[in-house]
Amino acid sequence: MPETVVVRSAGGGRELRTRCVPEVATLAEGLLAELEKHAEQWRDGYGLQPGWGPLVLREEGDGFVVTAPDYAGNPRSELTDDITLAIWMSVSLTAAPRAARLEPRDIAWDDDVICAIGWEQADRLQLSRIETTTPGDSGWFIDAFPSVKEGELEAHEMVRLPAWRILQLRRAAARAMALPPTVKVVVDGDRIQAIVRTSDGAVLNEAPL
Repeated sequence: MPETVVVRSAGGGRELRTRCVPEVATLAEGLLAELEKHAEQWRDGYGLQPGWGPLVLREEGDGFVVTAPDYAGNPRSELTDDITLAIWMSVSLTAAPRAARLEPRDIAWDDDVICAIGWEQADRLQLSRIETTTPGDSGWFIDAFPSVKEGELEAHEMVRLPAWRILQLRRAAARAMALPPTVKVVVDGDRIQAIVRTSDGAVLNEAPL
């Protein structure tokens, strides 16, 4: 496991602390500063969602430990005081829209993603997104590239997964999920190879991400 450092803050009158790898410690300090703005609401179990997923306070001694869902394990039932992956994901989601000069769209850690069965075994993937107003539905569809089947897939040939599971199985695919429905994405291995505008086929990123 990577070595972590403890980040502390006492700006809200009581100590906040959390852990992360040194490379994102400055970002962790920024998150603690954001939490300080809500000091009057601090209590055990208090949550704030600054982006991809929530930060949750756990009262401990005279202060609070800042935790996040354990995206490396089971985030639905487990919290961790190592918020490295939570920070990494929030930052990573901004990279693809910025590279394509597009406004990002919301994606939450527990939003549903529709996948072709067996997609995780493919080296190359294609991702597409539709507009949706259904709560908890990301609008994303993931398939192998090229698809192993011509035409539309039947229901039994697809599976619904939460976005955090995509993060566990293929981080590059998860990093693309703040892109809007106006593009399709090709993932090659652990890189976003191409962000393609669907209206004209133009590749919007200058280099793999």
